[in-house]
Amino acid sequence: MHPRPEAGVHRRPEVHLHRPVLAVYWFSLNFQTAALITLVLPRLILGIEESGHAAQLARLAALSAAVGMLVPPVVGLFSDRMRLRGGSRDPVIALGSLVNLAGLLWMRHASSLDELALALTTAVLGRAAATAAYQALIPDLVPASEWGWASGQMGAATLVGTIAGLAAGGALPPESTLGLMAVVVLVGALVTIWAGRHGHAEPRSSASRGEEAARAAASPAGPGGSVRAASHRDFLWAFSGRAFVMFGQSLLMTYVFYFFTDVVGVADASASTAAVAALAMAGAVVSSVVLGRASDRLPRPVPVFFAALSMAAAAAGFAWSGDARTIYAYGVLYGLGYGAFLSVDWALAIDTVPDRRFVARDLGVWGIASDLPGVLAPAAGGVILGLAAAPAIGYERLFLASAASLFLGAVLVLQVGRALRHAPLLYRPAAFAVAALLYVAGRVKSRLAVYGRPPADTRGLLVVANHTHDLDGVILPALVFFADPWRAHIRSAAAERLFQPGHLTRLAPKWLAPLLPGFNVGPAVRFLGALPLESDPRHRVLRSVAYEIRARHGDLAWGEVLSEERLREIARALARLRPGGRGADEEGLMREIARMRLSDVFRLPLGLAAEELVPLADLREPFRGELRALVRPRIARQFRAIEEALAEGDALYVTPEGRLTPDGRVHRMRELLLRVLPVARQVALAACAYDPFAPGKLAVHVRWLLLDPAWATGRRDDAGATEAPGGARRDDPAERVRLALAAARPITPGQVAAAALLGAPQGLTRDEWLAQAEALLAGLPQGAFLVPELVPPRRAASLEAAVEAVCAAGAARGGPLYLPCEGVRDDRFPHVPDILAHQAAMFHDTTAALRALAATGAAPYAAGEAEEEAGG
Repeated sequence: MHPRPEAGVHRRPEVHLHRPVLAVYWFSLNFQTAALITLVLPRLILGIEESGHAAQLARLAALSAAVGMLVPPVVGLFSDRMRLRGGSRDPVIALGSLVNLAGLLWMRHASSLDELALALTTAVLGRAAATAAYQALIPDLVPASEWGWASGQMGAATLVGTIAGLAAGGALPPESTLGLMAVVVLVGALVTIWAGRHGHAEPRSSASRGEEAARAAASPAGPGGSVRAASHRDFLWAFSGRAFVMFGQSLLMTYVFYFFTDVVGVADASASTAAVAALAMAGAVVSSVVLGRASDRLPRPVPVFFAALSMAAAAAGFAWSGDARTIYAYGVLYGLGYGAFLSVDWALAIDTVPDRRFVARDLGVWGIASDLPGVLAPAAGGVILGLAAAPAIGYERLFLASAASLFLGAVLVLQVGRALRHAPLLYRPAAFAVAALLYVAGRVKSRLAVYGRPPADTRGLLVVANHTHDLDGVILPALVFFADPWRAHIRSAAAERLFQPGHLTRLAPKWLAPLLPGFNVGPAVRFLGALPLESDPRHRVLRSVAYEIRARHGDLAWGEVLSEERLREIARALARLRPGGRGADEEGLMREIARMRLSDVFRLPLGLAAEELVPLADLREPFRGELRALVRPRIARQFRAIEEALAEGDALYVTPEGRLTPDGRVHRMRELLLRVLPVARQVALAACAYDPFAPGKLAVHVRWLLLDPAWATGRRDDAGATEAPGGARRDDPAERVRLALAAARPITPGQVAAAALLGAPQGLTRDEWLAQAEALLAGLPQGAFLVPELVPPRRAASLEAAVEAVCAAGAARGGPLYLPCEGVRDDRFPHVPDILAHQAAMFHDTTAALRALAATGAAPYAAGEAEEEAGG
């Protein structure tokens, strides 16, 4: 969600008309900057002193960078104070431009290195002062939700100005280029002052500005979802990342002219330098156009990261290439990254300024991240070149150092913003890989149909799903991740025992299970976002009992820990798995288990019973009391961790029933839902229905809807306080969510066929069965969602296919009079004792929830959510 435009600002309509004009001065400033140090200054130095030109260039470039670094914070603060008193930034822009103009004209006539240094300092001083006030005009006049778009316009003006400046510097003598720079700066200043006067916000008092800044500081994430306005930590990360990027860029660009002279050996180094720069700018134009608008939809650190990565790759290419044509190709690659960097980096700067009242001051400090590298990089580059045995070796090391600095800047900028900083650096690629693997695995095992989609902004999103099959947890988190892949950090509440050794034994193939009893997958699933939650405080699996007690009391014998009756139950379970089955000596096996140690649960044969459920009542004292005493504090800590993750912007996926439904109904929602519901920024329902009677692979239908949080929590009380099915009150938020989720599930042919057959226990002919199915569909409550197979003209054929599938599964017997069969199982649903009753109950549970909502006139779903309606 983008922040609202700053409250209390009344802008004239002209501000939108003149916003592109406001970017003109970026053209002027970059026309000057592009050629001044790269082309004009080196040629002026050569005209004054041929020997030691590299050292003299390093000295003057460092001097200009130092002036440009120190002036903006001071002038910016002065400009902010003028603005807070109701004044304008225009006088600062005008005076700075005049000083800049004087310095450029002075440089044309400098006859010594000292005079050239003074003239350069004057020009840079004026430029820095004007820039300090000018760059604060856009946050003054442009709504915060459009800073990314403004940054794109700034990037376009910067690129065009840079291309024009390089073209002029390569084609004209230095004196003519300086004169043209002076004209361009003067025109840009006049246009900016005119546009600013016609687009200023209405004057406000300093008090109102202070209130506005406080609101901005308390606002949620800025454009692109990157940062909070008042985050000093984010400002530091962004500053550091930019500093390393600009250091790497300065290492590369400062010495390109001499690289062509000293290593490549071209006849016209100025033309070659200009050609590489022009190609880089062409690539920059392409990426800037593409990413300008996108920066308001992506978290801003992401495109900045890839931009710097592209620049690093190009710098490494420069190091290993001595061929001019190859260098030109790397120039294009560098430009692609540079354009993306320009289109987003300035908006990232505004996102991270710690105090919006002093935006010019803070942007001046931000500018140090550009200018300080300009001071250090030429000196560092001079040292690298001076220590090399040959020029070619020196330039190779120089460009590799540039690549390393650019790469480090890319890594650092990824730390901007809590949502990205919260996850380890490897989380994003690992999450991509796991989400893709889960999605592919889900598609291989099922025939998936998705209606609607998860919200595109997953920050603070609570996803509530009904739990019917293990595929829920495979497919749904992957869908949530790919809805917002650059920003999403998906959390899920997972059973406590998943974080203890041996859990994979139950899930692994039989041939692999003996190797896994002691393997702990917990750290990996925690890294990928799972959070532990004790789902059954009255029971533990045998493996978990061993883990808990061994950690506190050492490797005791099982006979000291478990009651005799529980030892006998475990012996019976193991006896069924041994050769001979139930005929094995259970008493002897029980005595053998009693002598085994707790650690033996991680080895065979006891490892085969590691997932046996053990009631805490079957533990001997003091172990029973200890584990019971640990339960509530542990659950409280786990609840707090889950709430904090959601409150801090992670997405949370939950199945609050807590277990797979054995009968097809959506069961009572557990306490976790009540804890996280008030914390969520938005709630999405993932209503799932499976059709085991569909032909081919298991049919999975997922329907996405946004839940109205006000309705769910009872703040909008249109659901009344009447009794809901099962006796629960509908003023209970958990029951409201249960009803909304049950009512949202898609209705499938298998459900309808099962409900029609079980509705007539005396039996039905085939035609009566189909007619009863049609009658059930005709009597559906308003709002029922039908899968596409049940929408005419496909309905009749789909119902006939479902009837055939029920018979083929053995769930119906007889003919011509068909009767339902009890206790028919489906291997894909091992937790379901009767698959026909399961499907019929799902149908009736959905229709009962629809009627309960309709009876109260409740509207639980948020308006405006796009959904691909199949029927209803």
